[in-house]
Amino acid sequence: PTTGSRRYELYDVYGPTRDSIQQQGALFDEQVAPLLNSVFDGFNVAVLAYGQTGSGKTFTIVGETSEGTLSGLLPQSVEYLMHEMQARKRHQQVTISLT
Repeated sequence: PTTGSRRYELYDVYGPTRDSIQQQGALFDEQVAPLLNSVFDGFNVAVLAYGQTGSGKTFTIVGETSEGTLSGLLPQSVEYLMHEMQARKRHQQVTISLT
């Protein structure tokens, strides 16, 4: 096997924080919401969480509570898309498929 260095380009890195609610909101507002806006322009979007076991991927994507205080990216995304669809329904016909 060959060994060598690899180079990865990262746009932003979000690390652990004491305020999970603020972190979840910032991550959604800064990274996911702009991607979701491109859905309405006809683009496909995928959001991935990558990291070692126990690093918080499921928490980031799904969240923690049913009250919505620590909603992950997935419930926030669905809520955002539904809100945007309602706001755009007079000017744009939208069909969204989630798989």
